[in-house]
Amino acid sequence: MDYKDLHNEIAMVAYEIYEQSGYIQGYDLDHWFKAEKIVLSRYAPEPNKKIKVAKIPKQGPAKKAAKTTVKKTDTKKTQNPTKKKGIKK
Repeated sequence: MDYKDLHNEIAMVAYEIYEQSGYIQGYDLDHWFKAEKIVLSRYAPEPNKKIKVAKIPKQGPAKKAAKTTVKKTDTKKTQNPTKKKGIKK
């Protein structure tokens, strides 16, 4: 059943509820929600019926990432290239 069929069926049931209520206006959403409940209950699975669920295969433990080391550079040894020793301004 596609969406249009479902929508049309709910609309028909909602109209039947509207008729049964004596064509009282202002309860359109109430009628629609009652109709939804009625129509969807027709297609709901039976409560005692077991639903098959797909099983996801188990995977082995994830491999640990290789440890990487990063060498820190000594900031004291690096000099600003614009500053040269022995030159004064």
